[in-house]
Amino acid sequence: MRMLGRGSPRIAFVVGLLLSFPGVSYLAGLTHIHRLDLPAVPTALIVIGFCLVQQLLLEVPLAGYVFAPERTEEAVSGFRAWLARNGRQAGIAVACVLGALVLIRGIAGLVS
Repeated sequence: MRMLGRGSPRIAFVVGLLLSFPGVSYLAGLTHIHRLDLPAVPTALIVIGFCLVQQLLLEVPLAGYVFAPERTEEAVSGFRAWLARNGRQAGIAVACVLGALVLIRGIAGLVS
């Protein structure tokens, strides 16, 4: 965390790379894709899309640092400040939305 606080894009990239090794969610996603039983080309495209979406938190800031480093630094600083002020409320909102989705899915499963 102390190294990330320096704001170095290289350090952020290495940490993101280390954190992005395949985990349970990645393997579960690949299992769901496999169960679709699609031909090879659509399966490959879905896997590529899945990997790109999974890496968005790493790719977007990295691209920003490459193409507009000053603007990206300002945006990251602004987001960190916003998160410091509103992080708790945002976390509660996300938890409520996810909880509601789980409840809806559970009720739909009971009804059908």
